[in-house]
Amino acid sequence: MSAEDRNIPRERSRRATAACDSCRQRKIKCDNTKPRCRNCEIHDKSCSYVRRLEKPRPSNARIIRLEEENRRLQESLSRLGMLISSEGKDTATTPSSSPLTVATRGPSNTPAVIAADLPETSKSLTSSSPAPPVSFSADRESRYHGPTSALFDETSSNPETRLNPTAVPNVPEAWIQNKLLGQTARQRQLESINFSSGKLDFDGVEPGLGMQLLSIHWNRQNHYGLIVYRSAFMRDMACGGPYFSKLLLNAIYFGASPHCSRPEIRRDPEDVRTAGWLYRQRAMELLSTSFDKSKITTIQALLIMAQALFTWCDERSASWLYAGMAFNMIIDLGLHVDAPSCAATLSEEDLEIRRRVFWAAFAIDKVQSLYQGRPACLREANTNVPIKFLDEYEELDHFNGLSYTESQSYPHSPVYGISSFRELCKLSVIMDRILGSLYAEKSATRNPDDLFQESKALYTDLERWRKDLPSSLDFKLVGSGDTTLLPHMLSILAMFNVLVILLHRPFVSDGHLCSTTASVAYDSFLICASAATEIDHILRAYSKVFSMRYSPYFLSYATYVSATIHVRIAAQREPGSEAHRSLQNCLDVLTEHQSLCAAPRRAKRIIESLAKRMGVTTSTGNKGAEPPIPTLIQNRPELFGAEGSAQAPVGSNHGNVEPAQPDLDMDAIRRSFTVEHQPSHPFVYRFGPVPSAPESDPTMNINFSSTLSTIPSPHPNTPLLYDPLFGFSGPTLGSNGIGFENNIFWGEE
Repeated sequence: MSAEDRNIPRERSRRATAACDSCRQRKIKCDNTKPRCRNCEIHDKSCSYVRRLEKPRPSNARIIRLEEENRRLQESLSRLGMLISSEGKDTATTPSSSPLTVATRGPSNTPAVIAADLPETSKSLTSSSPAPPVSFSADRESRYHGPTSALFDETSSNPETRLNPTAVPNVPEAWIQNKLLGQTARQRQLESINFSSGKLDFDGVEPGLGMQLLSIHWNRQNHYGLIVYRSAFMRDMACGGPYFSKLLLNAIYFGASPHCSRPEIRRDPEDVRTAGWLYRQRAMELLSTSFDKSKITTIQALLIMAQALFTWCDERSASWLYAGMAFNMIIDLGLHVDAPSCAATLSEEDLEIRRRVFWAAFAIDKVQSLYQGRPACLREANTNVPIKFLDEYEELDHFNGLSYTESQSYPHSPVYGISSFRELCKLSVIMDRILGSLYAEKSATRNPDDLFQESKALYTDLERWRKDLPSSLDFKLVGSGDTTLLPHMLSILAMFNVLVILLHRPFVSDGHLCSTTASVAYDSFLICASAATEIDHILRAYSKVFSMRYSPYFLSYATYVSATIHVRIAAQREPGSEAHRSLQNCLDVLTEHQSLCAAPRRAKRIIESLAKRMGVTTSTGNKGAEPPIPTLIQNRPELFGAEGSAQAPVGSNHGNVEPAQPDLDMDAIRRSFTVEHQPSHPFVYRFGPVPSAPESDPTMNINFSSTLSTIPSPHPNTPLLYDPLFGFSGPTLGSNGIGFENNIFWGEE
C-alpha cells in the first residue's frame, strides 16, 4: 500500500438502516424509502419507525455487584435449608405441628413458602443448575441411558457440574409423608363427590358398574403389589390428568371382571371365565396406539393385563409378552434407578408413583419367572430404587372382603397395605437371588459345594426376613380371638414357604446336587416338609374365612408345591395319616380354584399323576369331617412363646417337624424323583418341543433337570418331568396326555 493510499481517510462502514416496523414484523428487507418504503406502498401499510433505546454494555462494576448479590443469596438459601432440617428434627417428636405448608414443593424441589419470600433472582438460581445425564419425568420424551451409550451425558459424572446440594434444601421425610397422606385423604373424599357430579370418565361403561369394578381392583391389588396409585388415578380420572388413561381403565376393568357377579360383563352369562371380554378387546384396541411410547399408565395397564392373562385366562405367551413390554418401558423411563436428579425435577407424588410401579413390576417379574420357568428380566444388580413408600394411607385403610368371599362375615381390620407391600418387595429380592443362584442356566455346571454354601446364605436371608416380619403380618394361632387373617398376608407367607422348598428340594432329588452328602438330603427334606406343613395350615386357615375360589393365584402355586412334598410322605404312611389329609386338602383347594382359573387344573393333574405313580390313593375330600386344624404352636412349639406370638422364623430346627418323620425312608424319597420305567399313566409333564402339543415352547427349559423328577424319554435330549417347581406351567395336559383342551374365551363372535 502506498503512502498516498494510507493518507486517504477511510470512510467508516455504516450499519444498515433499521427496517420500518411493518417490514421488521414481516421479516422482509426494507429499502427505507421515504415517506413510505416500497413494501408498505405495495401493501398500503403505514410506514413508521419506532426508536429503540440502545442497551448499555455491562460494566465491570455491575458484574462484580451481581456476583456479590448472587453469593449472598446462595448463603441465605443455605442457611434456610439448615434451619428447615433442624426444625424437622423437632417436628418428628411433636406430632401436633403441621408441616404441610412448608412441605409444599415447586418444580425445583424448593419449599414453596421459602421460594415465595426470596427475590426473583434467587428463584432463578434454583433452576439454573446443569442438566443431569437423564431427564427423569413422569411421562415425557426423556429416556434413560447408561454410561455405555453415546447419549450418556458425561458431564453428570463430574462432581463440579452436579446439582448443588445447598440449592435444594433437604425437606424432612416426615413432612413429605404428611403431605402425601393429606392429599390422599382429601382425594378419597372427593371420589364420591366427583362420581355424583358425573366428572369421572368411565369410557362409556355404566358408572355404577365401572365404580364396582374399580372397587374390586382396589380390594385385590394388595396381593400382587400396589401398581396403581389410587389417589392420582381417581383425581386424574376426573380431569384427564397424566396418571389416568382409558387403556389403564379398561385393563383394570378386565382384571376385576372375574370377581364381579354381574352377567352383562360376560360373553356367556353362565360362564364366569368369559367375563371381561369386551374390556379386553377395548384395551387391545387402545394398546395398538400406545405400545410404541413409554408411559407410566401404559406400564400399569400391561402389568395388570399380564397378571390376568396368566392367572385366569391361561394365556402364558401373551402374559409373558405383555409383562416384558412393561419391563422394557420401565427401563426406558429410568424407573429402575433413583438418581439424585429426580428430587430436583419430580414432585413427591411422582417419586412415590415411580417407586410403587417399579417394585410392583419387580415382584410380578419374579413370580412370572417362577411360574413359567424363564429368566427374570428385572434383576437386583441392575436396579437402584429404595423400598420406601411414604404415603401410608393404605396401611390403616379398612379391609373390604368384597371380592374374597360371598359371606359378609370377614375380618374387620386394617389392611396393612404398605407394610405388606414392603415385605413382598423384600421377599422378591431374595427370590431373585434364589432363581439366579440355583435355577440359572449354567448352575448345573457349578460345584455342588459352592451351591450348597450359597443356599445356606440364602436360607439365612429367608430366616432373617421371617424373624423381622411385623407381628401384624405373621401367621398367628388359628382360632384365637385376635387373629387377623387377610388374603394378601397369607399369600406372602405362602410365598415364603415356597421359597424355602425351592431352596432345598434340589438337594433331595438324585443328580448333580446330591453328590454332596446324604445328611444334606435328609435335612433338606425335613425343611421342605416343615414348609409344606405350614402351607397346609395357611390354606386351611384361609378357607375357614374366605372362599378358595377367589383366593390370590399364588396360593394355588403354593398348594401345588406343598402337595409335591405331602405326596412323598403319604407314600410311606397309612391312609388317613396327616400327610394324606394334607395332600387331599391340596387337591380340594386346586379343585375349587380351577372353577375360576384354568391353570390350577394342570397343577392338579400333575399331582394326581404323581400320586398314582407312587401308589397313594386320593378321593374327594369331605372338609366337614376333617379334624381341627393343627396350629403352628402344636406343630412347631419351639417357635412360639406362651401367648402364641412368633419368636423365631419357620425354618429353624426343622428336624422337629413331626415326631414320626425321622422314620422316613430317605432312599425311597430320593428315588421318587427318578423313575426307571416309562409309566403307563398318560399325564406326564414335559419340557421341550412337542410337535403335537398346541403350545409347546422350546425356550422353557428346566434347570437341574437331572435333579428333578425325570424319566426315560423316547427323545433322549428332552427330559420328562412329573412335578417341576420352577416353571410348572408348561405345555398343557389333557385327557390324551399331550394337550389340554383349551377353552377359547376370546374367539370371534
